[in-house]
Amino acid sequence: MHIVFNSPVKEGMISSFMNCVEYVLPSVFPALILTTLMTYVGMPKGIKKITEFFIEKIFGVPKQAAQILFYGLIAGYPAGIKTAVTLRKEKICSARSAKTAGLIATNPGIAFTILTLGKQTSSPKLGALLYLAVTFSQIVCSFFLRKKNKAKEAVAIFQSPSKDFRTALTQAVSSSVNACISFTSWITAFGIISGLTSLLPLQSFQKLLSPFLEVTQATSVSLVNHNYPATAFSLGFGGLCVFFQLLPDMVFLGISPAAFLLFRLANGLLAAGIMALFSFIFPASVTAAVYTISPLPTIHTFGEVFSLFFFCVIFMFGLANKLSVC
Repeated sequence: MHIVFNSPVKEGMISSFMNCVEYVLPSVFPALILTTLMTYVGMPKGIKKITEFFIEKIFGVPKQAAQILFYGLIAGYPAGIKTAVTLRKEKICSARSAKTAGLIATNPGIAFTILTLGKQTSSPKLGALLYLAVTFSQIVCSFFLRKKNKAKEAVAIFQSPSKDFRTALTQAVSSSVNACISFTSWITAFGIISGLTSLLPLQSFQKLLSPFLEVTQATSVSLVNHNYPATAFSLGFGGLCVFFQLLPDMVFLGISPAAFLLFRLANGLLAAGIMALFSFIFPASVTAAVYTISPLPTIHTFGEVFSLFFFCVIFMFGLANKLSVC
């Protein structure tokens, strides 16, 4: 139990949890409800037509899979690949289209990048630049998959009837709540792992591990240090926390976990390079950002720490992978 009560471990756990409560949930939760609702009832015809045209031209995926990327651009990692799973289960999208779009949908989303990070740094412009850096990287990386998917696909699509609005809204709220519980648990649990890295003998090794573990913790550290390319890398790569959250969905869609990690790594590295260029071109937007660290709540009793710790462990290793998300 000494590890659980070790100061850096406890601080990592609490700060990750509070980060979700104060910043991530207020922005991502409404975006998840919106995208999940549109998955079930369909997008308005005008938006659907425009979205399909631009997504097909820019990312090179079929029209039937356009909403996978579109919802990922709005609500981020969970919405993208989990929309692909929903469309496959509803027989709206072919297996190959869902697989390709699910792999490409590696965007942290407007909800987190612009709203959450914009609020944290008091600079929506910085959030927008980070969002553009990751999105441009995502577009470039998608070009490498186009040659592989040039062959015409013989697809029999069985369009399922849309759900009525009340049923769809109920399911959207329920699945979005489950999603928030799930990723809050994973993020908090990886806050513990981030804290454990402080026990490593080499501090430089600890800093190197941070961007590969969990995106919210890594972006907080890099923003404090005004290292915006590192922030863009964390957003593009997403960390092992996102990887393990989405692992069951990868298996369902037939996406190779190794290919998924490689694609995300390339996406993160390219996003870092693009953000470094943005920092040079738009220095005023970057220097205007001020990241403030909120004081951590004080936890005194054994029960409070113990409960929060097991809240993370139970969900991370059990329930989190079983919940129906999006």
